[in-house]
This record gives sequence, structure tokens and C-alpha cells, in this order.
Amino acid sequence: MVGLAVALAAATVLPFLPVFSNGFVNYDDPKYIVANEQVRAGLSAAGFVWAWTTTLTSNWHPLTWLSHMLDVQMFGNRAAGHHAISVLIHAASVVLLFLALNAATERRGTAAAAALLFAVHPLRVESVAWAAERKDVLATFFWVLATYAHVVRARHPSSGRSTVVAVAMAAGLLAKPMLVTLPFALLLLDVWPLSRWTGREAAWPLVREKIPLFVLAAASSVVTLVVQSRVAIQSLAVLPLPGRIANAMVAYVSYLGKTILPVRLAPFYPNRGSGIPPWEMLLATAVLAAVTAGVVAMRRRAPYLLVGWAWFVGTLVPVIGIVQVGGQGMADRYTYVPSIGLAVAAAWGAQDLLRGYSNARTVAALAAAAALMPMTWAQTARWRDSETLFRHAIAVTEENDLAHNNLGVALEEQGRLAEAIEHYREALRFRNGNREARLNLALALARAGQREEALSLYRRLVVEFPGDPDVRNNLGSLLLARGEAAAAIPHLEVATRARTPFPVAWRNLALALRNVGRSAEARAAWATARAQGAPPDPALDAPTGEPDSVR
Repeated sequence: MVGLAVALAAATVLPFLPVFSNGFVNYDDPKYIVANEQVRAGLSAAGFVWAWTTTLTSNWHPLTWLSHMLDVQMFGNRAAGHHAISVLIHAASVVLLFLALNAATERRGTAAAAALLFAVHPLRVESVAWAAERKDVLATFFWVLATYAHVVRARHPSSGRSTVVAVAMAAGLLAKPMLVTLPFALLLLDVWPLSRWTGREAAWPLVREKIPLFVLAAASSVVTLVVQSRVAIQSLAVLPLPGRIANAMVAYVSYLGKTILPVRLAPFYPNRGSGIPPWEMLLATAVLAAVTAGVVAMRRRAPYLLVGWAWFVGTLVPVIGIVQVGGQGMADRYTYVPSIGLAVAAAWGAQDLLRGYSNARTVAALAAAAALMPMTWAQTARWRDSETLFRHAIAVTEENDLAHNNLGVALEEQGRLAEAIEHYREALRFRNGNREARLNLALALARAGQREEALSLYRRLVVEFPGDPDVRNNLGSLLLARGEAAAAIPHLEVATRARTPFPVAWRNLALALRNVGRSAEARAAWATARAQGAPPDPALDAPTGEPDSVR
């Protein structure tokens, strides 16, 4: 048993080895690690309090923040260390999954095959190779730990084991709210393979023992809705319900298709919403209905198919887009937990098909892993840097405004300003309302000396986003550069009120106030900027200074 667990861990790490040469990318990594001053400070008492109180990134996940802080404490900003921890957590989850399935079924070989399929599939890459997705691997570790504890509790009931299940779920929810469906998944395991659901009279005791888990799920759901409703959740006016339903149906089938043939993977798939043709939605719905009917028809002969399919469909519900968070239509990372159900169905299906041919089952599992590993290796290498990642995303998706915008940022950081502007314009061609791409384009145009067009963009942005601190600061900095300090001051004052801390905006405000002769106010603004972490700046003691813009 120990040898098989070690072999699984080694096989899990192998296709992710390219991650140790990868850096951070400009998609959420700055918010979570690279440009996050709280995280970059490492572990501290102040950081601990911040982790439990912040809703930055429209999430409340204190355990995730603490995990990133611990990484910085150990490795600083060396990306390889951060990636290594994610790979190790993923490997630990794989071993726990094997132990849980083996304890539930006493089918060691089949349990290992299911764990291996889960471990090395290319759809795992986004969760494991993306530093900002630490929340995914961390939450899933606690999901699988809770599952293992539940299996042990089912075999040997005790209040202590029930406490372990609840504590593991609570820890997972503190990393990512994806665990809200865990109680339902455990009920599926009660049906098969634990065979605890023996009739209607057995249903209530099984539900009753999970009441603490349902309470945790409900509490987490309320917190998540409150936090995300402020910024992240799309309104029905932006994306109507029929478009969400169409996207959900197509996404389910797309996830299934990418599980069977994992090609053309990207970090962002634009949400086509109302642009999905009716025939495509109807076809996807027919496929889902046919698969569901098939597994229901085979529920007595092959109950693992129904359980695996219900696990896949059910655990995707929170992220399928009916409640739309962000602009993606689907995401590879969303398959992390749901794919466990498909891996179980595939492994036990192969066991039944090859019954009596134990060597054939082993060969089939190893052959599947051998086919998947090179694809996982290649996909991991695509996360090497932002330019590599988003050039690939543009190549394998259509009308991907986020990929063009993020590629533009990467090119601009390399000093390739003209190319960056081209990609910002391309992003806006696909989605003219992309606030970040418009802001980036305006900033790049100003840097390229095309100030009139930049000023026009900023003025339109201010009308649409009057309280946006970045828009206000950047417009103020551009007006300052044009010698219009008096016109800049109101925008910079809005920026400093809208975000705390915001040392760049306070510095710009100090410059503007000084330039119009309000010296005492300028000194006070500069003192605030310094108190918020602005570095020493001789420009504020010189006759002139250059204002700063931000993304």
C-alpha cells in the first residue's frame, strides 16, 4: 500500500516538472502575490488579521491568503517555490483520494487507476500550475480529506470522526467556497460504494449526520454572495438568464469533451452567452439528457456510472454560470473536483469491461496515463510566462479579449509599446466594454505620446466609472503632464477617497497642489503618501516632478 501511494505521488509530480521553470503570470498573480503588499510582507500578526477581514479579489478565503504568505516567508518572490508547494498539495490530494477510494471499495488497483487519471489529466494544469489558483488545490485537499474521513466514519462511526469531517470541510471553505456541494457528494458515496442508502427509512439518518455540513455550506454561500455581489457577480441586464442557461448546457458538454480529448486548453474562454446558436444549446441539452438517461438505466448493474456522473454534474453547479461571476464561459480549473466523479466512473467501468483480465486493467490504466502525461507536460510549459500563455490562448480560442489585453500588458512590460497598443485595440474590438483594456490602452497611448486620444479615452471612462480610482488617478496624472494641475486636482481627490491606501494618487495630488501654489496642502498630501508606503521622492522637493499612472 505504501509503495503504491509513493508511486502515485511520483507519477503525479512527473508531468508537472516544467512548472519549476515557470514564473508568475499577469493574470491574478499580481493581485494574489506579486503586487500584493500584505502577502509580500510574509506572515505577521497584521497580515493574519488582514487575511481574515479582506474581501480583495471579491473572495473571502483567509486560509488561501495565509498559504500565500507562508510561501513568501519561505521562498520570497521566487516563483518556483510557490509552484512546488502547489504541486505537492496536488500530489497529497491524489494519495488521499486513492486511500479514500480503496477504503470505500477495497479495490486497490481500481482506486489507484482512478486517482492516477485524476492526477495527470491536462485539465489539472490550470489549478496546479497557476500560482493564483492555490485556493483550488488547497480547498480540494481538504475536500478529499473530508471524503476520506467520511468513509472511515461510515465503516467505524464515532463523534470524533464526524468532527474531523466537519473541520476538514470548514478548512476547505476557508480556502475556496467550492466545498458547498461536499455534503451532496458524500450522500452520493453513501449510495455507492458505501451502500448505506438501503431504502427510504435509511435516508433521514444519512442526511441528519450531515446537517452540520449543510449549515457550513449555507453560511459559506451567504458570505460568498455578499462579497461577490458588490463587484464580481454579473447582473441579468448584462447577461440575461436564457444566455446563462445556454452557456451552462454547452459548458457541461465542453467539459466532458475536454475530459475525453484535452486539447485547445486556455486560461480563459469568453462567455458567448446570448450568442450561442439555439441548435448548439439544443444539441448540448440532448447529449446531457442521453448520458443521464443511460447512467440511470444502468444504475443497478453499474451504480458507479450514476454516482460518477451525478458527482460531475452536481459539483459543477456552483460554477456553471447560472450565477455568473466574471466574464468566462467556462474554466479548466472548475473541473478539478468534478473530474473525480468521471475518473471513478472510468476506472470502475474499465474494471467491469476487463473483468477477469487483471493485467489488462493495469496496462489500460498505465496506457491512459502515458497518453495524458505528455499533454500535461506541454500544457504546464505554456504557463512559463504571460506572453507564452496568452499567445497560446489567442491561438486556440476566438474573440478572446482578456488574452489580447494580458498579452498587451506583457509586451508593454518588455518595452514593446506599439505591439501592446495593437493588442489592446484588438481586445476592444472583441469587447468594447472591457474596462481594463480601455484603461491600459489609454495609459499606453499617453506613454507613446498620443495624449489627445488617451485624454479622450479617460474622459469617457470617467463618465462610465465615476468612482474608479485608477481611472481618476490616470486622468489626473495625464492632466498634470499636460500642465493642467488645477484640472487634475478634483480627479486625484476622488482617487484618494475611493481607495485606501493609494500612495501613487496621494503623490500625484501633492504634485498638483504644489504646482498651483497650495504648498501646505501639498506637504500634507505628500506626508499621507509617505505614510501609506510611497518611497522617498526628490521630485517633490524639486521645481517640477513627473506624475505617476497606474493600471
